Amino acid sequence: TCNTATVQVVVTATPTSNTYSWTGPGIISGLGTNTITVNQNGGYSVVVTNTTNGCVSNTIMSVASATTPPTAISGTGTQTLSCTNSLVIIAPTYSPSPDLTYTWTTGGGNIIGSVNNSSIQVNQAGNYSLTVTNSLTGCSTTSIVVTVTGSNIQPTLTAASSSSIGIGCSPATSTIGLSAQSAAVGTYSWSTGALTQSIITSTAGTYTVTITDNVSGCSTSTTIAVPNNTAIPNFTASSLGNLPCGSGTTALNAVSTNSNVTYAWTGTGIVSGSNTAAATVNQPGTYTVTALDNITGCMSQTTLPVSQITVNALAVANITVGPAPLNVNFNNLSTGANTYSWSFGNGNSSSQTSPSNSYPSVGTYSVFLTAYNGSCMSVDTLIIKVLESLGGIPEIFTPNGDGKNDVFEIIGLDSYPKNSLQVFNRWGSPVYSSNPYKNDWDGAANASGKTGSGKLPSGTYFYILNLGDENNTVFKGFVQIQY
Repeated sequence: TCNTATVQVVVTATPTSNTYSWTGPGIISGLGTNTITVNQNGGYSVVVTNTTNGCVSNTIMSVASATTPPTAISGTGTQTLSCTNSLVIIAPTYSPSPDLTYTWTTGGGNIIGSVNNSSIQVNQAGNYSLTVTNSLTGCSTTSIVVTVTGSNIQPTLTAASSSSIGIGCSPATSTIGLSAQSAAVGTYSWSTGALTQSIITSTAGTYTVTITDNVSGCSTSTTIAVPNNTAIPNFTASSLGNLPCGSGTTALNAVSTNSNVTYAWTGTGIVSGSNTAAATVNQPGTYTVTALDNITGCMSQTTLPVSQITVNALAVANITVGPAPLNVNFNNLSTGANTYSWSFGNGNSSSQTSPSNSYPSVGTYSVFLTAYNGSCMSVDTLIIKVLESLGGIPEIFTPNGDGKNDVFEIIGLDSYPKNSLQVFNRWGSPVYSSNPYKNDWDGAANASGKTGSGKLPSGTYFYILNLGDENNTVFKGFVQIQY
C-alpha cells in the first residue's frame, strides 16, 4: 500500500520440521524460513520439504498492490464570487468514495468552517487545494486545485467637495462641485439623479452617491453634507459724534459678531482707516461701510450720517415796544448751541436759555444773545423800545390853528401801537375813527356827521379808546371841542 513498502508472506505447515524454498519477484529476506519479506506484488511459490520423511508440498501465494490514489470525478471547475453570490461551495467527488479523508488549504482565500470536510464554503477569491487520502491504503492525491474568482467585497467610496465651507456668497463658492472616488470600476449614481462621477450644485443639503462595481455587482453608498453659509455679516456702525464747529475730525466705528470680517468705508471726507473697522473723517456727509466675511464671501452694508456742528443764534421777545415799566419775556430759538449769554442793554445779563427782563425806564435797548457750542458761537440782536406810560386823556382841545392845543393829544399813547380810537357826537353817530390813533385829530370829521368846512362844530363829543394791550384796556369818556 502507500503506507507499507514491504509485506510478509507466511506459510504454515505441519508437522513443523520442514525446510522452505521460495521463489518470487521481490523477496528481500527469509528465503529459508516460513516467512519471507517482499517489496513487490506478484506470485510467490514455496516448496516445503519434511525433514523427517522427505515428503514435499508446494503452494503459490499472490501479493496484490494498493497504491492507486483517489481520483476526482467532478466539482473541480472554477467558481465565481459576487455580491449576489457571496458564498461559494466547493464539493468535488472522488473514486473510490469510501474511506477517504480530506485536507483543504488555500492561497489568498478564506475557508469558512472545517478544512477537513469533503466540501467547503469560501467567501474570498483564491486557489483552494485539496489533499484526499484513502484511509485504508494511505494513498493521497494533491492534484485538486479549485480556483475561485470574482469578489463579494463592497467597493470603497469617498466623496469630496470643492468648497470647504459649502455654499457661500463668492463666485467660487456660490456653485460648487461634488466628486466621488473609488478604486473600483463601476457606475455612479447621485441622489440628484445624476449618473456621473462628479456633479455641480448651488443648493445646500445632504447628497448621497452610490457606486456599483461593474464586475461583482457590489455597491457602496456614502453621503456628503453641503452647509449653507450665505448669511450676511451681522454688524453695526456708529459715530463718536458730529464734527466740531469749524474744522476737526470724528471717528466712525464698525463692530461685527462675525469673525474674519473686513471693512471698507466710502465717503467724501475719509482721512484714514478706510479699510479698517475704525475710519476717521473730516467732512459732513453720508458714509457707507461694507462688511465682508472673508470665509463665505458674504457682505452687508449700512450708511452713517455725519453732521457738523453749526450754531445759529435766534432771539425773540413777546413784546419789543411798550410803556415803562416794560417786562419782556425772551424766547431762545437758537440751534446747535448748548450754552447761552444774554445782555439786555440795561446792565442786566443772564445765562438762562429763555430768561425775562424788566425795563423800568424809557429808552431804546439793544439786547444781545450769544449762543455757544465749544469754540463755535453766534450772536443775535433785538431792539426793545420803552416808551412813556399813558398820561391823562384831555377833556378839551381847541383846534383853531393858533398852534396851541390844536389836536386831541394823549400823552404816552405811542407806547400802545395797537390802539384804536372812535369818536361819537351827542346823538351817538360816529364822526371820527383811527386805528391806530397817532395823536393827530384836529377836530375834522372822517365819518358821517361831517359839517361845514370839515371841522366839527364846537360841542361835547364822546370817545372810546382801546389801547390794544394784553389786557385789552378800554377808556370811555368825553372831550369838548372849542374854537
